[in-house]
Amino acid sequence: MSILEKALKKAVLDRAKKKSAQDIDGKIVDNKADDNNRQIISTSSELNAPASSGHIPAMQEQESRNKSSLAARKIIYPDMANGKVVDQFREIRTHIYQSLRQISTPILVTAVSGNAGNTFVIKNISAAIALDDAKTSLIVDCNLANPGFKDLLTDEKHLGVTDYIESGISIEEIIQAVGINRMRLIPAGAKKESVTDYLTSNRLRTLFSELQERYADRVILVDSPSIKDFADAKILTNLFSHVILVVPYRKVTENQIANAVKSIGKEKIIGIVINREPRFLSLFNFFIK
Repeated sequence: MSILEKALKKAVLDRAKKKSAQDIDGKIVDNKADDNNRQIISTSSELNAPASSGHIPAMQEQESRNKSSLAARKIIYPDMANGKVVDQFREIRTHIYQSLRQISTPILVTAVSGNAGNTFVIKNISAAIALDDAKTSLIVDCNLANPGFKDLLTDEKHLGVTDYIESGISIEEIIQAVGINRMRLIPAGAKKESVTDYLTSNRLRTLFSELQERYADRVILVDSPSIKDFADAKILTNLFSHVILVVPYRKVTENQIANAVKSIGKEKIIGIVINREPRFLSLFNFFIK
């Protein structure tokens, strides 16, 4: 285990005692907070997920993406040339399943710094979940000042989070197909320069409460600005009880990681993904021909 991994493990696991998450101040929570379920996931690991126990119809798309389309968007698929990439994200998927008492509890995914590969990690965790016949996945883009995931949408004119908050439209109107069975996206919506009012709105809390209640089989992954963008990220980390932290390998200091963990709260972190870990080459480079 590297010095970085040891530091991360200490930061996440060194807590005085177990503490169950509680529903306080409008927080979206799952009443489960077990130290044994909080892990560091390095992109060099090679563990496989267990087989699914159930089956859910495939949420068929009008036109599913082919392998070339998925590869161009740096998204995993089952029989890609190096199966280790798929195995890596299946491991993360398995850990998520083990960390949640209620599978539809939203999980915030944030990063220690910008350009950590947050969007890439979320897309592929979501794709790995969609490979499981017993589950579906939903990405919610709450990086409202810097929206991502445009490569998953076929039409630039699409409704999203900001439209839901402003216009009172239904959830069904903002859930977008992405060309992958059992995987959906709620985009950020129209880009906003000032997003604080949106992130603190009761309407946003309503969105996640309804998503959690209505889609019991669906894993919800919420994209967040990096902890470096403190104000927006802090608002979101206060809203959710489960967080995955993305760390770019050797691009940040141990002090920056410790500060990020402290800012989020150790008890909320269910895992740390070390992205671009050299023992596994680079997850980004792997998709470049």
